[in-house]
Formats: sequence, C-alpha cells, structure tokens
Amino acid sequence: ELRSPLGEVEAADLLATEDLWSLRKGETRVRFMHAIVREQYEQAEKGYDAAMQAYLLAVEKLRREEMRGQAKLLRNFKVVGMTISGAAINRDALEELRPSCVLVEEAAETLEPLLLAALGPWVQRLIH
Repeated sequence: ELRSPLGEVEAADLLATEDLWSLRKGETRVRFMHAIVREQYEQAEKGYDAAMQAYLLAVEKLRREEMRGQAKLLRNFKVVGMTISGAAINRDALEELRPSCVLVEEAAETLEPLLLAALGPWVQRLIH
C-alpha cells in the first residue's frame, strides 16, 4: 500500500520513464508499479464498459424482436386471454398487439392500478 496517493501528474511522469533502473529502489519503484496497474485497470474498465453497453443494446433489441414475434403470433387469434398480472407484465406486447376490445373477468376483484397498466389509448371498448 502506498503512503500517499498517486497523483495523475506523478503517474504520467513515472510511466514516461525510459530507464527503469534510474528509479530509486523502494517506494519509487512500487509507485511505478501502481501507475502501471492503474493504467491497465483503466483501459480494462473502458473496454468492459464498451462491451457492456453493446451487450445491453443487443439484449434490448432481442427483447423487442421477441415481443414483436409474440404480437404477430397473437394477431392470428380472435381471442387472447391472460391474467391481469400477465397483462401488466407484458404491457409492451399488448401495446404492439393493440386490442380494441378488452374483457375483464371478475373486475370487482381486480385492483385498478393493475387494470390501468394493461389498458392503453388503443382500447375502444372495455367490458367488465
């Protein structure tokens, strides 16, 4: 562990050293190693962040394509049934499907926030 933190300027100076043997033994060489490790860590962190961003974009694209495929399949049916919880969870699929008529069974037992989450401006008729 270093006695004092390694500053940016000091790290840059140490990394610019052409003759490593000119560094004093002891803490100066340890600080040099810290500068190298920190530089490698920062480069790895940038690579990781870029890879994670690309991964998250790919996951989101896959999720959207799966949802579109689900909606395309469901459009082939005259009646699509799901629980109110399932409708709230699959809100994106419902938005893609855009049902004009919604039938709510046991509407008295359904919590209004869940019902509102399942509905959208595309619903023309609500039967409860």
